[in-house]
Amino acid sequence: MKRPDNHPETGIPAERAPETEVRRALAEVRERGGAFIPGFLDVAAVDALRAEVSGSEFEWQEQRYLKAEQRIASYVVTPPFGGYPLLESVGRRLTDVYRTAEPPITGSERYVPDHVSVHRYPPGDVGITPHYDEKRYGFLVASLTLEGSATFSIVEDPDPKRTLPDDQVLAARLQAPLLESWQTGPGDLVLLRAPGFDGAPDGRPLHQVSGGKDGFRTALVYRMSAGQ
Repeated sequence: MKRPDNHPETGIPAERAPETEVRRALAEVRERGGAFIPGFLDVAAVDALRAEVSGSEFEWQEQRYLKAEQRIASYVVTPPFGGYPLLESVGRRLTDVYRTAEPPITGSERYVPDHVSVHRYPPGDVGITPHYDEKRYGFLVASLTLEGSATFSIVEDPDPKRTLPDDQVLAARLQAPLLESWQTGPGDLVLLRAPGFDGAPDGRPLHQVSGGKDGFRTALVYRMSAGQ
């Protein structure tokens, strides 16, 4: 995989993780549902991205459902990405990484992220409890930390056959074993399998994210609308 060019306006490298790390991570996504790439972006790129997304207004939400709850501030950026050249640059790099994977990923030629959520998690234990991402997003979900840190975990589904009543699911998920856990910090990237990855009809992993550790955590979440 060719090393990425610098951004034409800032001169900031769009990626610094070596090819072997990216290939290893995509193989883990295929086999286990999720993967962690430490230091996907360098410090200068992270600082520039954080400055680029910090000027917009976040909408705070505290949502409680039968199966999950979250405390988060967010806004969404969609094409055209006017005013967000670095955010768009990272999306292009994710597209290149996915499409040039070895061995090739079935359907990778269709992957183009078109929905970027900018999230801020407040300090505390709960960022978002164990949950599945929505089926309307396909192929790959990528979460890039820009500020702060949090624990990102893949969780064993305590009710794979869907026999529990809805009002018991959250409690069961909160006590379920963790299959993988990563402490994410600025520049770190988490990849999650989504419907369509390598031709699979689903394959989404159950996962959770803690609140910010010792302060707020800011992250970008890149998704692709499944209907594209």
